[in-house]
Amino acid sequence: LGDVYKRQDPDLSLWPQVRQSNWLRGVFRRERELKAWSDIFQSVHDKRIDTWDYGWSFMSFIQTGFTITPTTNLVMNIGFGSEATHTKKASTENMIPSSPMTFPLQHPPVVLSHFEADRMTSIERFPPLGTRIARKLRRGISRIANYIDRG
Repeated sequence: LGDVYKRQDPDLSLWPQVRQSNWLRGVFRRERELKAWSDIFQSVHDKRIDTWDYGWSFMSFIQTGFTITPTTNLVMNIGFGSEATHTKKASTENMIPSSPMTFPLQHPPVVLSHFEADRMTSIERFPPLGTRIARKLRRGISRIANYIDRG
């Protein structure tokens, strides 16, 4: 794990080279996913986004690393408010309850990419246009309903 921290590039200093080489086209299967990650990496490189995790993701991609995703949420974020470093406002997206880790851990016999899980994560993180419109409509209707209930 120590080597990973040595290779970390929080400012994405390698981004211009990676962007110009079109290397990410071999990483992302969907055009929307490629564009979204490219925009994110450009924003971090330009210092319009200040966070540690996109730099971590960037290095993982260019080092052909894996991200292990547990089946339950293991951490609960409690650092919200005006004094918070990054997340000033709590939302349902970042208030996922945590669950304890089950022991003994069960390790897979071999570590491989799980293409179906990657696809589902991509669709969830970068949904198609119809899904995005439906989500915005639901949020708008919910806000209107809350406003009416208070009035």
